[in-house]
Amino acid sequence: MMKYLFCLVLSLLLIAFFKIWNVHATFSDENVYFLLARDLSPNHLPYKDFSFVHPPFQLFTISIFFKIFGSSLLSGKLVAIIFSSLSVLFLFLTGRKIFGEDKKAFASSLFFIIFPAFIIFGDQELGVWESIFFLLASFYCLLDKRYLISSLLYSISVFYRYLSILFFPLLLYFSADRKKFIYFSFLFNTLIFFILFYFFGYEFVTQSISYQLFNKLFMKPRGEKDYWQYLSLGIFTLPLLAITSFISYEKRNKKFLIISSYSIFYELSLFLILKTLAYHYFLYTLPFVAFCFSYSFFSKKSLFVRISLLAILVFSLISNFLSIDFYLNKERSKYIEEIANYIASSIGNEKIWGEPSIVSYVVFSRNLRTVNNYCDPFMDYWRYLNEEKVIEVLEKERPKFIIDMNSYLISSPKFSEFIDKYYVLDKTFGERKARIFYFIYKRLY
Repeated sequence: MMKYLFCLVLSLLLIAFFKIWNVHATFSDENVYFLLARDLSPNHLPYKDFSFVHPPFQLFTISIFFKIFGSSLLSGKLVAIIFSSLSVLFLFLTGRKIFGEDKKAFASSLFFIIFPAFIIFGDQELGVWESIFFLLASFYCLLDKRYLISSLLYSISVFYRYLSILFFPLLLYFSADRKKFIYFSFLFNTLIFFILFYFFGYEFVTQSISYQLFNKLFMKPRGEKDYWQYLSLGIFTLPLLAITSFISYEKRNKKFLIISSYSIFYELSLFLILKTLAYHYFLYTLPFVAFCFSYSFFSKKSLFVRISLLAILVFSLISNFLSIDFYLNKERSKYIEEIANYIASSIGNEKIWGEPSIVSYVVFSRNLRTVNNYCDPFMDYWRYLNEEKVIEVLEKERPKFIIDMNSYLISSPKFSEFIDKYYVLDKTFGERKARIFYFIYKRLY
């Protein structure tokens, strides 16, 4: 075990050093979370003093890192780097229990590290890595029949991101004592929920639960549903999972038939049912895809199957090369710093508002001010709140600059009318390869 663990830790350290050396701003929701976590305090709480449409544990974690290391882009990204690395380690440890041997567990971990989803998102602080780490730690303890600690870890995972709830049936299948796991999981989830409800009130429910259900399941998106948010990776994970399903059925391996089938069910359910898709929703199945890759590779002696599995991995990297380059190449994100510098040099003591990812980074990195508490809520939440109310706030607070991205704001007739009435296009920035363009509007009055 130790030689595999040593190689894994060494690999993760090298990856972490590269990520730290290469740290730079990217077009990502993490910018919003960094800003909100920086301003978190007993007198400035989520749900009460500013809107936050996710469970709160992520903000608490980032805030702790900021207090230890200072509020910076690197400190924020360290959360993702550390928890994604810990996820790999627990993937290996859990794999040892599932496979009963080190080699297959190590192969699963290598697949996890090499697959483009980890390369792209391994340092993106989206709350998902913390949730996946606690989910895998729960799975590991469950296989070790430590139901109390497993249930606690699982419940913590849920309050980083609610998507981990969907993996309860899979964990339950692997539980030797299902009654205990159900009881303790219900107990801890209920306890955490009521503690949060006590501190944050009904707004915690309306913002992080009611809105999420309404938005993801019923609210029609402003634009077309972006299926490529899943298919860019799903066209590789689905065939791999299907291969594992066939092999496990052929070999009567119920354990991997369940893992592969449930992963397919999870991915296709989200793909078909959710009104809005995002790449990171599908990171949850990556550990199980990694287990399936290793199982299929070593269980089937067929050279054709092994070459096919390796080909899937290689083609996934080739297919996602542009995305890898977009997120890892510092040169591709220079426009973000150019926008931040331009706004900082022109705004004085006034406020900015607009597309939340870029506005949050500008405010966070240059210590500026934004309008009210409309940072985390994206346009779907503004629509959910009522666009007219948001515009009333904008008319009152009069931001000097409004930043739009690819006509994100003006796709709404109400916001477009407001901008046309009070603002003029001042400057344009962009990243042509990724077809991302930012339009800076300056107040006329």
